[in-house]
Amino acid sequence: MEIPDELAHLIASRSPKDLAGLHEWMNKARAVGADHAAMRAKLVGSGWAAPFVDWYLLAAPETRSTEAAVVKNPKTGAEMILIPEGEFLMGGTAVRERPIHTVFLDAYRIGKNPVTVGEFMAYCADEGIDSSKFPRPSWGWIDDHPMVRVNWHEARDFCIWAGGDLPTEAQWEKAARGTDGREYPWGNEWDPSRCQRSRLTAGDAESTSPVESYPSGASPFGCLDMAGNVWEWCQDWYAEGYAGQRNRNPTGPPTGTSRVLRGGSWFYRDPKNFRSAHRKDLGPWFHNYDRGFRPSGPP
Repeated sequence: MEIPDELAHLIASRSPKDLAGLHEWMNKARAVGADHAAMRAKLVGSGWAAPFVDWYLLAAPETRSTEAAVVKNPKTGAEMILIPEGEFLMGGTAVRERPIHTVFLDAYRIGKNPVTVGEFMAYCADEGIDSSKFPRPSWGWIDDHPMVRVNWHEARDFCIWAGGDLPTEAQWEKAARGTDGREYPWGNEWDPSRCQRSRLTAGDAESTSPVESYPSGASPFGCLDMAGNVWEWCQDWYAEGYAGQRNRNPTGPPTGTSRVLRGGSWFYRDPKNFRSAHRKDLGPWFHNYDRGFRPSGPP
């Protein structure tokens, strides 16, 4: 979209990143039904020049989204959240997370919550899968808790059945931290009250918690349990850092021996495990009592 010459000077101090953020913000605002006056007031109030805002709101129809911010998956009934296209900051300072870099993702949807026991058991019934092959955790199968004890292949089979796939690592991280590079889904300060985790010793939380137990831990897009409760499988093969990976819709290395896990779990207590950039890996045939997943899908 070409900005008229007579308006260009009004945004001369703005970077391409600022404009990408504006585009993404407007997509989100329109997706939830924000009206013209409210968007204008917000943008002018945050420092954008009023003449530019008036032109942008009217002359940028490609930013208009006809997609609902939240829809229900027709197979599972679970809520899927729209993540608009655009850039975000990915990575962190730990060796596994380097380098911090800008990534562009096309629009997609991702589960508001991890897949629950109830959803997974309904899938097993629909597909004729013997659910007894999944070892029951010590707290039992509880319908509104995240499904655990599934390996990467089993998690992906569910996602494909539901019409999507596992999220890529980049999709997971953007949904968890938004576009501003924050440390945790809720901001930059560690707050143990916002997620299901152990407190004094590893494992003292004793179990998962029902999904939606920590609304104050929501990500900027409204995704829950992106920190704590269960580690979540991603599509990607794991590699030590991101060197050599593309910056537009990355899908990880072409081969590997382990798959990426994100988010931390109820068993852990160290705040580093709940950072949105933190990465863990595990062989795709392994499962555990604190590993789960959430689906992604097209917008």
